[in-house]
Amino acid sequence: MCSMKKKIRVENLDEFTLTELKEIYLKEFKSDPPKNRSLIERALAYRIQEKEKTSLKAKHEKSLKNSLLKDNSKKIDYNLSVGQKLTKIYNGKTYEVLVAKDSFVYKNEHYKSLLQARIYRDHSFLI
Repeated sequence: MCSMKKKIRVENLDEFTLTELKEIYLKEFKSDPPKNRSLIERALAYRIQEKEKTSLKAKHEKSLKNSLLKDNSKKIDYNLSVGQKLTKIYNGKTYEVLVAKDSFVYKNEHYKSLLQARIYRDHSFLI
């Protein structure tokens, strides 16, 4: 093994010889390196970034947890009126949904959202 004084970083992988890169690869992955220098560099760059990014700083972890607890979904106002009928023809079949005060009525069933009724996703209403 060669003694490498340089710190291994993504930015300086091109400064290492192919032999050095192969040794680093072998140490990191415990397997024979690819023959292609470019593939070795890409694998090592990924590994370096993986090691650098795996541990979140406490403030980032707290921020991430807080954002997961919040409802970050974006509400879209389509200005629908009670009694309005939404019609969609999909694969030759007509689908109709009635807008109620606090729900949507589809096949005599009430749903809080088109997504809940799987109508929006399956038949692209309002798109």
